[in-house]
Amino acid sequence: MIRVISMSAAVLAFFIAAKQDPQGQPAASAWNGEPPCIVVWHMPGYPGKTAELRFGLEIAVWRDDTVLLSSRQDYPGKGMLIGRVDAASLKDALAAIESSGFPELKRDYPAIDAQSVRIELRRASGVTKRAWTECLMPGVGGDLNSDEENRAFVRAWRKTRGAIAGLEIVELRSLEQVIGKAKEFRGYLVDAPVQTSWRP
Repeated sequence: MIRVISMSAAVLAFFIAAKQDPQGQPAASAWNGEPPCIVVWHMPGYPGKTAELRFGLEIAVWRDDTVLLSSRQDYPGKGMLIGRVDAASLKDALAAIESSGFPELKRDYPAIDAQSVRIELRRASGVTKRAWTECLMPGVGGDLNSDEENRAFVRAWRKTRGAIAGLEIVELRSLEQVIGKAKEFRGYLVDAPVQTSWRP
């Protein structure tokens, strides 16, 4: 989750402000083609025809402080917003992720046919992509009771999630408001998000 309390309130407040100020634009600098340094993407589960599949982008953050995120925590990929994070908070988040153990993780813990979340960290020394169902039930992608490596994974994952949740968002507008009829924002394909080149 992205800072459940402050994030949801911030999204609502800025989204309302965006509706009232259609001329406003987020102060994001020109894109140089680099992928985001942090991406959180939800992958769908496959439980059957009657279940609703919920998947898509939760958040993507670039090193120039630009952020693209979903306004709906329960529906990733919906109600997309573009804005900016505080530069100091991004620096702190990246440092916290570095020290969390996330870059050193070797295994993933998704379960077959289950929904999972993928986190990607991109830095000068390399790229780390890991996935987990975010479920602690024994046998669903791992077992805390018997696997120290799984326990280390969960610790690092939660610290990483916390670091991302701590990002201070200082500016937001709706994706539609910013890009108009364009079908792409920094490589994110509006009509075909799963084909986004930097999707983890």
